Amino acid sequence: MTSLTVAIVGAALLVAACLVVVTKLRGGRVRYFDALVIATLCSVIAPLPIAGWILATIVFCLLVTRVMDMELWPDTVAVVVAANVVWIFVLGTL
Repeated sequence: MTSLTVAIVGAALLVAACLVVVTKLRGGRVRYFDALVIATLCSVIAPLPIAGWILATIVFCLLVTRVMDMELWPDTVAVVVAANVVWIFVLGTL
């Protein structure tokens, strides 16, 4: 249970950092609290069995598009790919 908690917190922080960096690189506006809430919510959903990964990706894509005022292509796609890479490396080791 402790390793799962550490993995979720680590994944949330890394995904939030990816979200902030990609948003700044693409010239979008960033609210750090929103980025952290989105990343934490999706990092909690991702390890759920069967549909968690797909559901987390869909929720992440929708929230980033709505909250961060980013276009779907290429901004949101770049952030979603970066988040999925983080989830694979951090949460896949459990």
